[in-house]
Amino acid sequence: MVGIGLALASSLLWGTADFLAGLANRRAPLVTVLLGTQLAGLALVCLVLLVHRDGLPRDARLGYAALGAAGAMVGLGALYRGLALGPMGVVAPISALSGAVPLLVGLALGDRPSWLQLVGMALSLLGVAAAAAAPSGPPGGQPGWVAAGLGLLAAAGLGSALVGLHAASAVHPGWAVLVLRLAVVTALASGLALRQLLRRAPGAPPSLELPEPAAVEPGTGADGPQPDPWRFTTTLIVTAGTLDAGSNLLFGIASGFGALSVVGLLGSLYPVSTVLLARFVLGERLRPIQLAGVGTVLAGVSAISLG
Repeated sequence: MVGIGLALASSLLWGTADFLAGLANRRAPLVTVLLGTQLAGLALVCLVLLVHRDGLPRDARLGYAALGAAGAMVGLGALYRGLALGPMGVVAPISALSGAVPLLVGLALGDRPSWLQLVGMALSLLGVAAAAAAPSGPPGGQPGWVAAGLGLLAAAGLGSALVGLHAASAVHPGWAVLVLRLAVVTALASGLALRQLLRRAPGAPPSLELPEPAAVEPGTGADGPQPDPWRFTTTLIVTAGTLDAGSNLLFGIASGFGALSVVGLLGSLYPVSTVLLARFVLGERLRPIQLAGVGTVLAGVSAISLG
């Protein structure tokens, strides 16, 4: 029961973190959201390692986590951008197919998937096709294939990061997460600094102004009090990063209390909280064919995890 509870808590935190990060990307540049969330998560991981006083293992396999950072940047970038463009109810479930990437890697290395996993992959492909078949949102909004494409790109990137993280976790899970996040933060900070240098006019300070939000935030009116954009966006970014790192740590603990198949299945349900938040906070609605596609994708993800 402890493992089940921790896995469910991990799923809830992860889905909430994705929702908040997608919301933040509607108000701030993608690179700012990525860097901010990774820094917040990095701080939490460092705190946990300091409390446990776990020294740095001298093992070259930790380098696999650094290699996984490239996939993490691509995956998180596509996920947050997809959640910002919407609909979240399509992007989040498709991104949960990240668990299929380690399965495909194992297949290439000689593993043989179970019949349940093969059924799950078939269901997932059908679900993605259904979710991408209909236009998304109001007239003039993003077409369904854009949301589905970003979800698939997120799944591919995050799945690649999982492969590297899994290999490094054989040494130490906490340090593997720390190395991956350090690599992501270093790459993002370097890219951001280079962009500011290239965009800065001679003698002028760098511009980091936030773009105007596409719509009024829930709970505020046109004539009512508006939240401070910097403070509100910073709160979203820091909370998202902290929840994301916390969910990773909870999932690692949960895997030690129960069967990995059960824990993995419950952890893969994180899009449910993202979809529910998008529905009740943003009032997002999906077309019937998209709802059917999302349900089919979640069924496929569940079958892959159980298999």
